[in-house]
Amino acid sequence: MVKALIFEEEYYIRQNLIALAQENHFAEEIIEAATKQDAICLAKQHNPDIALFNIDSFNDNFNGLGIVKLLKLLHLINSGILFVFIPARSYGYTQIPIKRSKVAVTISSLMKQMKSRRVEQQSDKILILRVNNQICYIKTEDIVFLEKQGKSVIIHLINEDYYVPETLSSFLERLGENFIRVHKSFIINYSTFPAKK
Repeated sequence: MVKALIFEEEYYIRQNLIALAQENHFAEEIIEAATKQDAICLAKQHNPDIALFNIDSFNDNFNGLGIVKLLKLLHLINSGILFVFIPARSYGYTQIPIKRSKVAVTISSLMKQMKSRRVEQQSDKILILRVNNQICYIKTEDIVFLEKQGKSVIIHLINEDYYVPETLSSFLERLGENFIRVHKSFIINYSTFPAKK
């Protein structure tokens, strides 16, 4: 599911950007932020895939670029997020017009790139682990399930198991969409299980 965060202080410009995103089906979930503080909190909470920010702001020391720098500095967002900066400023009752067609083409192009990058990352995803003082490379597609046992995690592959002194939660963040936590002690790779009819 693609999530989009739209940050704009001006209500009508924000609604215009939301309508633009909805018309062009950029995201399944749209999160709107009216203040800089909301943008930071919502980015941390939802970790969006794409963010539409107004590059201008009433406070030029903390505009859209300033928020992105702060989020990156604090490591509150993933490094794969796509930022689209839109110069949308309102002066009294006059708005600078947004070229809707150009924004739509730009975001569509970025979304295609993001989706293809996700597919590549998931198909080629490799876990790099230290097991018994040796570095091991494990393809995520070879993992059947992970099991918490004491203070370790057992990674169950088809032909072998690896015991790793990490938490189950740390793996869930690194594994991808094919993995789901089905119990506090188990994460399964549902792509390795045949679908029931």
